[in-house]
Amino acid sequence: MNYNPNTNSQELLEADPLAADNPFENEIIEENEIIAEEERLPMEDESTQDIKNESSKLQEKTTLPSFGDDSVSSDQKISNALDFMEKALSQSGSPHFKEFWEARKVCLELFKDNIPPPARAYLWGKYCELSREARKLKEILDEQTAFAVEQIEIAVKALEDEIINEDEVLAKAPTVVFENAPRFFHDHIEKYSLIQKRLGILNAHASRINVLRKELIKTEMRIRLKNKFFQRLSAAGDKVFPVRKELIRQNSNTFIEDVNAFIATHFPNNTPDGDLYELREEIKALQNVAKQLTLNTHAFMHSRQTLSQSWDALKEVEKERKKVRTQQKVVYKQHQDELEALINTAATQLAANEITVDDARQQLENISNIMRKTELGRDEVKYLREALLKLREPIESKEKQIHHERNLEQQQRTAQRQEKIQALKNKLQEAVSTIDSLTVENASTSYQELNREADLLHLSRNEKSQIEKLFREFKEKISHKKDQAIFALAENEGGSEDLATIKADLKKLREYRQVIKENLDNLKKQSGGSGFDISKAIEINEQIVVEKERDEKAKTAIADLERKLRR
Repeated sequence: MNYNPNTNSQELLEADPLAADNPFENEIIEENEIIAEEERLPMEDESTQDIKNESSKLQEKTTLPSFGDDSVSSDQKISNALDFMEKALSQSGSPHFKEFWEARKVCLELFKDNIPPPARAYLWGKYCELSREARKLKEILDEQTAFAVEQIEIAVKALEDEIINEDEVLAKAPTVVFENAPRFFHDHIEKYSLIQKRLGILNAHASRINVLRKELIKTEMRIRLKNKFFQRLSAAGDKVFPVRKELIRQNSNTFIEDVNAFIATHFPNNTPDGDLYELREEIKALQNVAKQLTLNTHAFMHSRQTLSQSWDALKEVEKERKKVRTQQKVVYKQHQDELEALINTAATQLAANEITVDDARQQLENISNIMRKTELGRDEVKYLREALLKLREPIESKEKQIHHERNLEQQQRTAQRQEKIQALKNKLQEAVSTIDSLTVENASTSYQELNREADLLHLSRNEKSQIEKLFREFKEKISHKKDQAIFALAENEGGSEDLATIKADLKKLREYRQVIKENLDNLKKQSGGSGFDISKAIEINEQIVVEKERDEKAKTAIADLERKLRR
């Protein structure tokens, strides 16, 4: 616009589109409004301090510089005011619109003075440019503020919905699990878990309320709208903070009671009563639970101090036990040296073949028995067991060597035995094949000798079964040869035999038949008994048939001799 030096102040105001109204004047937050808002909200310490700090900033009066004394010309004052306005808009963070607007008022008044036209035109152009820039910045900030208000509205609404539907949120929340929980108060774990589960939700609500309060304090918006948000957060806080405080009190009191009961049970008179390792692990578990639970300061500090005292008591007892173990270590070392000397002596004697393997094994057992009865530490026992293991290795090696040699001897004896058995088989086969050239007496003698030779071999059942068939065949051959000789007595039809000879032959036949009958009776008794397998039963039945045939032949021969006597 072209500046007219004759324009009065009213026309100047009408010519400036930004001079008629100050949109930032309504944004000034008075001190009493902030304080009243602070008193209405049951805030925690951190949020309350933030509001007080913000209130202090807002109640500070903006002091503008004079832009120069009476000796400074008006155009220079306007130039200084414009520089101040430019800095107010370009400073980091949010522009200082209040200072800008106050400086703008002063600058507008200065334009009423007599100023050289060139300077007035230049300064007025700069003045209008800064005013337009301020308007644009205000529109941008208004958009940002509207977006922030929308986001805060969404966050507050979501918080209110969760507080109203707390039961549904609680049902969906994960169960609090205490890892390595103390065994001392397992009965209270479920109670702690339920309370802590609800406290987790309330803690989240409380944290969101505080964050939203801080965000409200920092966000530029109409005080009326900001007060509404503060009232809604205050109502939400009334539903969260008192309940949360009561649950924390219950948790804290219960935990203090449990810790005191644990100390009274396991640390009477500040003296550990029980296994030190288990008590140490229980104290660690209690400390971990104290970190997981939401406790007040008194409960946390009380449990920490109490458990620390118990921990110190454990350390004192362990210190005393360490002294005792140090003294015992000397005794253990002495016993170890004595037993190690016994082990080394046995190893030396075994290496020099001064003792047998059995004696070394016996000494090993004796040393092991002495170890069981001797007071030793864990490290000493481990060392001596390794030494015994080293001694056992050469013993086992020699035992394996002896066992191998015995196996070789056994194999040799077995081979010799098989050779004898095979020789006996060969003799039996030869006797069977040459029985026709032998008399009955010689064949019987040979049978008895071979039978005695078999008895001397002490044949096993399997070995007997291998040669039993040959013995049976040989015996049958002898019996057959004997039958032929006996039955030939009755077949002699010559008349040269006298009566005495016939009677003697008849007597022999009757005695022979009596033997056959006895054999037949024995076979029948065996057949009538039980306990034989099928092959043995068949064999006995075959022998019965043979004996019956022999009995019939003997009967016939006796009858023939009796006829001779009757002639």
